[in-house]
Amino acid sequence: MVIHGATRTWPAVSGQEACFAKDLVTSVDTKAMSAHHLRIEPGGEFKSHAHEHETEVQFVISGSGQAQFGDRWEELAGGDVALALPGVVHGLRNTGSDPLFILCVFTPPLV
Repeated sequence: MVIHGATRTWPAVSGQEACFAKDLVTSVDTKAMSAHHLRIEPGGEFKSHAHEHETEVQFVISGSGQAQFGDRWEELAGGDVALALPGVVHGLRNTGSDPLFILCVFTPPLV
């Protein structure tokens, strides 16, 4: 299966600040995982949250910002990978001057 990301739209993520996401692979496609392309505009933030059952791997494609894990924030940039295990509070914010692009992969898939 090939997913052509360029054909997907960038809807705003409800409840988040200047965040947009393309659903690339969902639980409709497979029960193994899901993948979402996240764009956070400069000054934007994907607010703190946790997933009860899903492990989330965040591959930073480009841009720079910070990732929250528990009560600490860490710098991240293109080429970095962040891991949020189930139950761990995490968030993202763009502290740079360009959009922050991240590929988020969940297992099991988000429903």
